[in-house]
Amino acid sequence: MSQLDKATDVRVALSIVGSAGDKAGIFVEPIDPSTAGWDAPIGCLLMNPLTGAHYIKFDAPTTSWRAVGVGESVSSLSAGRQNNTTNTYLNNPAGVPTDQSGFVLPYNSRLIALSATTRNAGTWDGEIHLNLSLVAGAVINVVASDAAYTVLVSPISFSAGDELQFFGKGSNIDRPSLYAWLEVTP
Repeated sequence: MSQLDKATDVRVALSIVGSAGDKAGIFVEPIDPSTAGWDAPIGCLLMNPLTGAHYIKFDAPTTSWRAVGVGESVSSLSAGRQNNTTNTYLNNPAGVPTDQSGFVLPYNSRLIALSATTRNAGTWDGEIHLNLSLVAGAVINVVASDAAYTVLVSPISFSAGDELQFFGKGSNIDRPSLYAWLEVTP
């Protein structure tokens, strides 16, 4: 079975073949399959009714569950400034700098992509911080452009309760916006 990271439209034809005693099928359980130690045969689908997240089992360890469905498992957080700025924390949607009021994650999540925009072309870095410290690998480089994006080769895991801040690193950044794309994980 190939790994399934995300899809916009998932249609499943379930053909279950297993040895005697195997449980297989579609499960609806109010659990986190990776921390509850819940195991199932490869190919099983799980929906957590508390979060609405859908997962598919893709490998043998109990932690080998992948979120399915972009609309249900991926969301974005954004911060920005309404004026030019230099080396500063960006504002959350309420207008408060994220070093004073960051984003507290309600679920375990993986940072899978970053995107950034400005009013005019410029060169700057958009950074994601955890507890006011730069997260290794959570940087997007905008080079002589008004927009950029990057899909992380190695997604970065966060735990429920982590607080993220958004930082604009550079001189005279023209109305920056920074977006973090997060996937809910089991």
